[in-house]
Amino acid sequence: MLPLSKWHDAQLSRWSVYDVRFLFFFIEVLFFQFFNLDAQHGLTEFDWEVVQLKKVMIQSADETIVLTISEKINSTQRFNVCPISSITKLVTELSPQDDRLAVFKEKGITIL
Repeated sequence: MLPLSKWHDAQLSRWSVYDVRFLFFFIEVLFFQFFNLDAQHGLTEFDWEVVQLKKVMIQSADETIVLTISEKINSTQRFNVCPISSITKLVTELSPQDDRLAVFKEKGITIL
């Protein structure tokens, strides 16, 4: 298995995703940077292999905190990672009172 520092360069296969599931099995809090976040479609990505890795990590986490910039809010990509209900907190550069974040608050997500 690859050391964590080399994962960003790795091509994932079903075996490496299987290994990751056990490596991250006891995640209490997961901080994730996402490129696309939509209240209806949840978290989405354009790379299928990255999606598989992120799905395993999110499923293993007790709490998922998403970090994203405002330009990526209410945008989608091809592959779904998880529904919006999997997110516990959202961190952006926007004020928590910003109108673009209201729909996420309604879904029970804490805005930081």
